Amino acid sequence: MLRLGTVGFPVSSAVRAGRRPVANGANGVSPDWVVAYTATNSGTFSVLVSSYAVNGIGTYRLHYFKSPGSFIVPTRDEGGGMINGGNYSGTNELADLDPWTFTANAGDTVILRIGTANFSPLLNLYGPSGSFLASAFINGRDAYLPYQVTNSGTYTVLVQDYFLGEQGAYTLHFIQIPALILCRPATRVVSSQAERRISASPTSVMKTFGALLPSRAWAFL
Repeated sequence: MLRLGTVGFPVSSAVRAGRRPVANGANGVSPDWVVAYTATNSGTFSVLVSSYAVNGIGTYRLHYFKSPGSFIVPTRDEGGGMINGGNYSGTNELADLDPWTFTANAGDTVILRIGTANFSPLLNLYGPSGSFLASAFINGRDAYLPYQVTNSGTYTVLVQDYFLGEQGAYTLHFIQIPALILCRPATRVVSSQAERRISASPTSVMKTFGALLPSRAWAFL
């Protein structure tokens, strides 16, 4: 996936395999455009960036995401590995693509939930082989994506805005069941015998058996 954000000119871009165009993206209005392409052959591809309008001048930033495969997180950008029970904050800038990863086993249930400020979120989930698995989006500020894992391996969730050109802050919440979960200070644990409040450091863990919500862990013993 390629996403291009510009300042001062509307977008035009093309993906080529050798001299042959394989995908195009053009928009005479928006400074934000996406080209999604599934490669049918291995090799080196090129991307041509230009202005949609004649004499268009300005700056741009090109974002690139490929699945499967490792990726870098540029300075002042967000993404990377997630730990069960964690909350991950970021900023969706113009044409941004933020990839986050987690490792899961076959049969696990994972829950991804994102809360945003000033933009409608889109979550895309990709499997260990790079295949697209599921998505969640909303014309609002809170998107929720539950998924039951069928194959063990590393999964990637790609955070971006649903409507092109939107920007704002976000927090991504990640829960995995069953697994060890990151406990936050003053996490509540409920048992059949008594209710007790515990204080746990951010690095401590507990075994989960019940339903969980972002930022709060509940275990039924």
